[in-house]
Amino acid sequence: MRFARRHRLGVTAAAALALTLVGGFTALARAFAESRARLAEAQRAEAIRSFLLELFAAIDPERARGREVPLREVVDHGADGPETARVLLALGDLHYWRDDPARALELQQRALAIFEIAGDGYRDDAAAARFNTGTALRQLERFEEALAVERRALELERQLAGDQSLAFADVEVGLALTLLDLGRAEEAVALAEHALAVRRRHLPEDHPRVADALEALGLAHGAAGATVLAVADLERSLAVRRHVFGPDHPGVLEGLNSLASALEDGARFEEAVAVRREALPLARSILAPDSDSLAVHVNNFATTAFRLGRFDEAAAGFREAAALWRASAGETSARVATARNNLGCALLELGRAAEAAAELEAALATRAALLGDDSAEVAQTSRGLGLARLALGDRDRARAELDRSVDLSRRAYAERHPRLAEALEARARLARAEGRFADERRDLEEALAIRRERFGTDHPLSHRLRERLDEPGADESGRRPPARAPADR
Repeated sequence: MRFARRHRLGVTAAAALALTLVGGFTALARAFAESRARLAEAQRAEAIRSFLLELFAAIDPERARGREVPLREVVDHGADGPETARVLLALGDLHYWRDDPARALELQQRALAIFEIAGDGYRDDAAAARFNTGTALRQLERFEEALAVERRALELERQLAGDQSLAFADVEVGLALTLLDLGRAEEAVALAEHALAVRRRHLPEDHPRVADALEALGLAHGAAGATVLAVADLERSLAVRRHVFGPDHPGVLEGLNSLASALEDGARFEEAVAVRREALPLARSILAPDSDSLAVHVNNFATTAFRLGRFDEAAAGFREAAALWRASAGETSARVATARNNLGCALLELGRAAEAAAELEAALATRAALLGDDSAEVAQTSRGLGLARLALGDRDRARAELDRSVDLSRRAYAERHPRLAEALEARARLARAEGRFADERRDLEEALAIRRERFGTDHPLSHRLRERLDEPGADESGRRPPARAPADR
């Protein structure tokens, strides 16, 4: 039993802030946090539960004599044989779809250890457990560990079934998503292309697994800056899902989310907001009103509103997302930190810098506690907090946060990552405010070079930086240029 694909949608920035988009794919840091559709999860969980009951009845003599044995007792105290390992695989899948990847990982790792001891007769089972272990690690954002496990799983599938098998393609799709989380888009494109070709060879064009591979390829193309290809892939994937599942299915909702994110990556914001306007009512109609999945869609719609300059609407959406995530995960959860980070960005654009700083400080504390002081998420929030401190006139604290953001971005992301460009652009604001125009130009030129490499010379983000570099700076006498409004909208 293998986990179905569940990907995370990563992080994206707007207005040189640290705005975070969740669920689908968007300007790197992907994270792919897929829309966890509770309807589909409930159906899958019930199927797994029925399977487990049948399996326990077959392998547990006490149950066969009529005594009900708790699942935990079977899992924690059952014999470490292959049949128990198969129970662990199924139970791990259940926990995964109940949004508990930590417990899922624990169970999959135990199953994997049993199958490996059992020997060659259980290589297929071991391959499935290894695949699921990598998927759970990715969902826990332990990307380097996931990469190592998935690479090993890919090699095992090559040995077992060959590189033209569906099982091999399944692992390729998961590995592509992990590489995207690590900022390695070109490698992800190659894997997703091969996986799609294999699935098309074995399956009809309107098969859901072909749609999944198209989505993975679209996300990879988006990460690589190939927006036109990304949108084409994702539109085709969405069309297949609509044909197979109908218009009101969680898979369609996920596809809308991914398509909107790709459109945003290409700065096609009006098209993106149209897609999100279709997705949000669908999410409200098929998802539980207090679900994590609904919060993802509310957050992402608010992100699009932010990018279109609708900051009041964005702030309201981020507040709703934060409330939903508080109810489902608690105040100190990573998702609440995401919403508060985003809310701080919106408040800053509304000129409410003190409120913005409070939200960003809370988000920073949570992210540092959960993910570590040197994490990419801390780099994002430090950038926003530095800009809030600058707006409040506290340049010393602004400098500390913005320098920290640049330093962490250099270490936490792949070399010359778009997130580094965002951090450099933000720090350039402080340099301009302090009249350090040579420092401003240095940061803007590096940021522009990164964006041109990633998105091309004609991308709106590249144009924006070019315009900032063309603004009057200090001449040789060191005079300040005339004040003007920030161009980062």
